[in-house]
Amino acid sequence: MKLFMKILKKLIIVIIATNIIIPHFIEISFCQKMEDNIKNEINEWIEWAKIAWRYFEPGVGVDKNTGLHRASLYWNAFTDWDLGGYLITILYAEKIGLINREGEWGADKRIEKVLDFLERRELKEDGIAYSGYDMNGKPLYSTSITNPSDSGRLLIALYMIKKYKPYFSSRIDNIVYKKHNYKKIAMDNEAWKTTSDFYAYYVAHGFKFFNFDNYTPVANALNEINSMRNREKVDVYGIKLPKADITMEPLLHIIFELEPNEEIMNYAYKIYLAQELRYKNTKRYTAWSEGNAPRPAHAPVRAPWYVYEWIVLRDGRTWIITPKQIIPVTYTKAAIGLHALFNTNYTKNMVDYIIKNFELLDLDLENGFFEGINDAGEIVLERIDKTNTLIIEAAYYAIKKLTEKTHKLNIQNIKKIYTLGEGIEIKLNFSGIELPYPHNHIWEIGIYNGSEKIIEEKHITEKHNVTLAYNIENGGLYNLSCKMAIDYNGCNSSIYNSTNILIYSAQIFSIKAPLIANINESIKIVANIKYDLYTKDLGNIGIPLQLKIINRENNQTLVINQTKPLNGSGIIPINFIIRAPSIEKNLGLAIESYYKINDEWVHDKTGWRKEFDIKIVKQNITQTEIYILKYETIKETKTIIKTITEKFETIKTIIKTSEYLNNLIIILIGLLIIAIISILSAITMIKGRKIYRV
Repeated sequence: MKLFMKILKKLIIVIIATNIIIPHFIEISFCQKMEDNIKNEINEWIEWAKIAWRYFEPGVGVDKNTGLHRASLYWNAFTDWDLGGYLITILYAEKIGLINREGEWGADKRIEKVLDFLERRELKEDGIAYSGYDMNGKPLYSTSITNPSDSGRLLIALYMIKKYKPYFSSRIDNIVYKKHNYKKIAMDNEAWKTTSDFYAYYVAHGFKFFNFDNYTPVANALNEINSMRNREKVDVYGIKLPKADITMEPLLHIIFELEPNEEIMNYAYKIYLAQELRYKNTKRYTAWSEGNAPRPAHAPVRAPWYVYEWIVLRDGRTWIITPKQIIPVTYTKAAIGLHALFNTNYTKNMVDYIIKNFELLDLDLENGFFEGINDAGEIVLERIDKTNTLIIEAAYYAIKKLTEKTHKLNIQNIKKIYTLGEGIEIKLNFSGIELPYPHNHIWEIGIYNGSEKIIEEKHITEKHNVTLAYNIENGGLYNLSCKMAIDYNGCNSSIYNSTNILIYSAQIFSIKAPLIANINESIKIVANIKYDLYTKDLGNIGIPLQLKIINRENNQTLVINQTKPLNGSGIIPINFIIRAPSIEKNLGLAIESYYKINDEWVHDKTGWRKEFDIKIVKQNITQTEIYILKYETIKETKTIIKTITEKFETIKTIIKTSEYLNNLIIILIGLLIIAIISILSAITMIKGRKIYRV
């Protein structure tokens, strides 16, 4: 039987250990595997971004002399839409770490070359830009002018540069407000008829950022999302979408460049689902946008084969391509953009399908990504700026989102309760996958008492952790709020954490006791205690105070009083009665205040103890005698002050009339000694005549 019990005990221990240790190791293994998968995904996004950036290298898509880019390897020119896209690409390439800020072809130099062009480019007489310029900065067409869409995208790019690189702000403001006449475009109703719905909503933000949103066409465009909300819906493979001009291009720009609200993200998800359902019904990958289509063999190189693929049109038609019907194209930029947004099996398989087809045909990606693949399996061999711009934007969005999944901000070494005067040491620790490019950690710490800000600090460091120490002067319930932002070129990825701190306090606010008492007299003493004892968060009904009166001569406790449990803050009077000694003496006393934490009586670091004296005498002192003593003290004090004043007046007279410096110095020293003696006499007399302490 004993052997059986021993075996049973060991078996129970093994079972308990198994249930505790094995799940712990499984959890660690799962977390490690998840982190490894995320790292692999990040590396993949970085590789795609590097391929896309090849298009913008000098000598490929960017002119080595002017620093201006071209919209396509087949078209050595650009529109303002394209130019805005190039500026945004520079910003995102720097954020990812594809280029540095400094250097001949660093981000700032590239931006400066574009700003130089915008400051000096030729415009129409009314300050409106031409529709296109070549890589030397010359207008392409003498009669064709730009439009709200192209202008709006350029304005968005200029605003983003102001935001992330404010040292360019004055130049940009001059370009927008003085060089160009964007006001005329903002108020041109006819011009705004060339854009609609998500496109209009997107480009209108550029005008809004520079305060042109008070013009009706811009205001109407900014209201497009609200307008779509109330429109009739169209059924697209079971997904209800509004009657609107819908394609992926403007939605991706809104999400990657602006600050989309929940409604925009819901639209994006529904539009994504409609495309996935088309794939399930047709077995054709679907990522519709705008871009180039395969050119027929007989078509000239410059033939207009740029198309727009509409999932829905305003008239309710679905899956329409304009300006000419072609075999639908699955665009590389739209597929990768959807993958950045939703990261589903469908988006992953679609991106793999496109890239593997490029590899199978041994296509060279040294100059960036190709446009895409049509439903017949043909590769669209064009390479353009818009495709590679969106891929770089998508890469940054995805990298940021993936790393944030693993980020944690831990508040360590913090206690729930502190005593007043006790130093508070806080350790903040960041954990998770780091962004794959140089960055700082910006630590922001705030300590609040309700809405009142007690402490606010900001620390910028490369370290993953900081240790901070504080000493708060008053008791109470405080909230410690921490924010850690991973900062790279003004683009923040932030995480938050907060906790409550209780600082208990029981301070002796005042003591009322007589200065003189008769021998064997009952002496009443009142101690007013200012307390801060918040206990609701701890589930307690309250905390009692304990006060002691101590005889300082022998450190003996004369009396102990304890209050009922307290919760909150306030001032409470506590009464004591002690018996005076039977002999004349100076009775030295002290009052000490305590409160209970975890069944222990503790006290503040300061303000918890006050000492005072009571003179014990034989004779009785009547109230009338007290008043006489008070009167005489005040009278004699006034006399001393008057004497001191007269002495100083004498000093002034002597200074004015004295002829010899030596005599003056001797007189001044003598009068100063008289003044000091008089002041000390006054203080001594006043102290000797005090009767009550309050």
